[in-house]
Amino acid sequence: MKAKSKEDRIAFRMRRATDTLKEIETLIEEEFLHTSANRIYYASFYAVKSLLISIDEETKTHAGARSLFAKHFIQSGIIEPQYYRFYSEIFDYRHEVDYDEIVDLDLEKIKSLYKEAKLLVSRVEKYLSEMK
Repeated sequence: MKAKSKEDRIAFRMRRATDTLKEIETLIEEEFLHTSANRIYYASFYAVKSLLISIDEETKTHAGARSLFAKHFIQSGIIEPQYYRFYSEIFDYRHEVDYDEIVDLDLEKIKSLYKEAKLLVSRVEKYLSEMK
């Protein structure tokens, strides 16, 4: 099997991010809130992974992705801090939703997080297009 280029890997992760955002619309309409929260995180995670791939950074953990995102993109001023705050919030929220026994979810909060995920993915797309 032929190794994928960096550009192919970035494009794949960004497709995953945008496809996942589309899935979330349906999940929210049907009020599958737990799954929506999970998918909001993963749409954001795929976008962050594409950023890390763009600078040849690899990590095998979600916490590692969050740390490297902060180190290379937030602390350097490349990406605005509000995107890291959101990413940290959805990182923790997804963990709570997926692993805590009882979590009451709020549709309006899920809708708000979804909007923020769309902004993050859009910001990553903008950065990647500027880097070409």
